[in-house]
Amino acid sequence: MPIHCGAAKVSITPKGSKFLSGYAAHRLSANIHDHLYARVVVLNKDENQLILISLDLIGVDKIYTQQLRDKIYRKFNIFPSAVLVHATHTHSGVGGVITESLPIWKAFPNLWGSYDSELVEEQHESILLGVEKALSHLEQCQIRWGKTEVPGIAVNRISESRDFEPWLNVIEFRGIDTKKKVILYHFPCHPTILHADNLLISADFPGVVSHRLESRGDVEVAAFLNGICGDISTRFTRKASNFIEVERMGSILAESVESVLEDTVPLEVGKLKCAVAPITLKFKEMEDANLQQEKLDNLKRKLLAARKDKAEAAFLRSLEAKIEGVESSIGLIMALQDYSEIETELQVLKLGEISFVSVPGEMFHETGLKISKLFNDQRVLLVGNTNDYIGYIVPSHFYSEESYEVSMTLLQEGSAEKIQGQIVQLLEGEA
Repeated sequence: MPIHCGAAKVSITPKGSKFLSGYAAHRLSANIHDHLYARVVVLNKDENQLILISLDLIGVDKIYTQQLRDKIYRKFNIFPSAVLVHATHTHSGVGGVITESLPIWKAFPNLWGSYDSELVEEQHESILLGVEKALSHLEQCQIRWGKTEVPGIAVNRISESRDFEPWLNVIEFRGIDTKKKVILYHFPCHPTILHADNLLISADFPGVVSHRLESRGDVEVAAFLNGICGDISTRFTRKASNFIEVERMGSILAESVESVLEDTVPLEVGKLKCAVAPITLKFKEMEDANLQQEKLDNLKRKLLAARKDKAEAAFLRSLEAKIEGVESSIGLIMALQDYSEIETELQVLKLGEISFVSVPGEMFHETGLKISKLFNDQRVLLVGNTNDYIGYIVPSHFYSEESYEVSMTLLQEGSAEKIQGQIVQLLEGEA
């Protein structure tokens, strides 16, 4: 039986001023630069269905995902394990979607803003409308795939010398009758060209890419799936933190997607498969608050000296990030004293030769590479910030560093390796 695909794009831009999530600063939106969207892709084969949802948000938690999956099941009879809920991780989208009872909110309340049940309900209703539209426009399609490297956008933000493979994967669902295209493009990078001084709602550079592709006439929906980008960003590649730079970077990636579309290859699809596996992770032991304060004071002195010496902007931003991390780490000591572990999930959606693997937070790129290279004969696409958000997932050998990510992680040393092992088992079970 052939495969069918349907897609829809619906706005999730809120009305009025909202908290902007992503930086440790209380930011209320002043206006809208570009709209936020939920992009929904539904696949159907042999009465099996998969749904991929890409949201222009910094993240969602497990309660958000569970509630949305339950609503989709009740309305469309599609099993929760078949629904993947991805956040593109824009730092200029709205907050208010992380539940305040969860440890991740308690650890970083200034990042998320107060929980807004009305906003969440509005988003869910829009997403349900998107699912309904996608299901009503199912069309037999051919699946095609292409891949290329895209230099110049992202590098390792801790050190440019660390390994990074800037692979762009493009999956095209081409309608047999209409010739319309639905596109999933997968690339690892923090959408943080815009920084904390921006007060305009924006999807950052992925919004530019999707808008350009969807303006072509032959593309119905172009949905961004962010890869493993815990330590990957535009820190050393961006020329500025403004919308001109957002447009420039977005145009580079959009042109790369368009180039890949000219040279895709067809993929055979057997069964559509899905699997979800729960995982429990321990929280790290917190350092003494006095030691953390000493570390913070030293970093502030370094930053002051660097500013006097007129150091490069990227180096100053690196020191500022470390300071933000230690300040947050001091808050963690009190916020997490009543918690010892966190429960989350991993998910695989298998589409023939392609496996989409959810990662519930910000995994380091090297861990993602290790997983991908174990399955070189397959197309394994790891998708970060998906279905839940548990923060940074840091390899054990980095725990001795004083980086922002190490300061900010909630997880016990060894958690990245545990997640890696569980993902491998999940993929082997679905092979």
